[in-house]
Amino acid sequence: MEFVRKLNIRKNELLERAKTIPGTGNKQHFCLKAIFIHEGDKWKYLVGTCSVSNDAQSDYEERYKGFCFARKTLEGTLSEVIEQLYSGYSLHKDMPDIKFSEDANWEEELIPSHASKTKYPVRVYTSKVSNANNFNDTKLIGYQAKFHSSAKKHIRDFLDLLGPLDRKDSKEGGFLIGLEDTRNRISIEDNSLSIDVRDKEICLVGEINRRDIKTFKLQENVPIDEIETVELFLLNKQEEVLDYMSSSEWPHVYLSSKDMREVDGYNDYGPIIQEGEGSQCEFKPYIALQANQNSKFYQIIRTVCAFSNAEGGYLFIGVNDNAEVEDITVTLRKDYKCEINQAIDRYIADIKKRLKENITKDGCFTVHCETIFSKPVVIISVEPVDDINTVRGERTAYVRKGASSMKMLPEEIQSRNRKSLF
Repeated sequence: MEFVRKLNIRKNELLERAKTIPGTGNKQHFCLKAIFIHEGDKWKYLVGTCSVSNDAQSDYEERYKGFCFARKTLEGTLSEVIEQLYSGYSLHKDMPDIKFSEDANWEEELIPSHASKTKYPVRVYTSKVSNANNFNDTKLIGYQAKFHSSAKKHIRDFLDLLGPLDRKDSKEGGFLIGLEDTRNRISIEDNSLSIDVRDKEICLVGEINRRDIKTFKLQENVPIDEIETVELFLLNKQEEVLDYMSSSEWPHVYLSSKDMREVDGYNDYGPIIQEGEGSQCEFKPYIALQANQNSKFYQIIRTVCAFSNAEGGYLFIGVNDNAEVEDITVTLRKDYKCEINQAIDRYIADIKKRLKENITKDGCFTVHCETIFSKPVVIISVEPVDDINTVRGERTAYVRKGASSMKMLPEEIQSRNRKSLF
């Protein structure tokens, strides 16, 4: 969303923008965390964060096969910490320094208060330390270290990241500075709307349940009916958004209690989608199956085959690469020339037919539709097979590796065949 994101920020502007947030000019404890990956014969930087800490935390290290998780505390003002990062900062003696070039570009994003892990909204400043580093999801194993089934999930938890870890979010290779902005906040609690502001010239604009906010005074708690939709934005005189609640804007869409009750698939599938693509999850936009428009359907065939030859998984049709649920109703109606419920049923039947025609082990999947974030999403659920599944036309077996569907290597097929004999 353009008005809560600012691009191409250079060092001086970064320092000036950060100064507007209360407390950044005072000496504080800043917790720096970073992940490093081992490639070839050297360690490389993957992703890291900096955030204000209430106290000085002890230095910390986790070592796994191919990964190092490190934490350190710095004391000083935000400006002093940023200057150290530009000079080159050693977070761990065995790892490369974290260092920004003088011409580094930063991006600022506002995380609204309802979506942040703090009471107030958070301003996140992101820049690249490395452009090349990325990895496929894997298990984390290490000598006398706690086992983790997903490196991506543990990285997200360790760094307190919001949303999926993926180069599409500019997280891989990036460094994120998160600052809680305690100046302003929108709050909806117990059917009451209020805002917490320091600047009395702040303006609240928007609507609740598609009715404009017209008479709201800053010091009042306004009773409201149960929320169906909300679009609220706090602005200053410079038209800078300071906090917001939106039922439509990703990636921090606001879900009311009514949404949570009515969105049938949210509790089961919403969290999976928000984790992003990985070894057991893939997203596809709507793929037309009419006439000769189904060439892209082979991507779905290969993904289902790959899931079945690994640990199973979910393929969501109607979700884009940024984990955003798209509205496929208009396209479905156009393709099938009927009402949406009938169009969905026919689309699911077409998917089942084509999968059964093209996969040798055709009992490994189910196809159904769920309403997720108020939009229909077609979900293909895949179970692992005991033997080897192949794509008929290609006579090829695929297997899931991280977020990719790869052809099985001859030695992998031989190993699987040997295991099936016992």
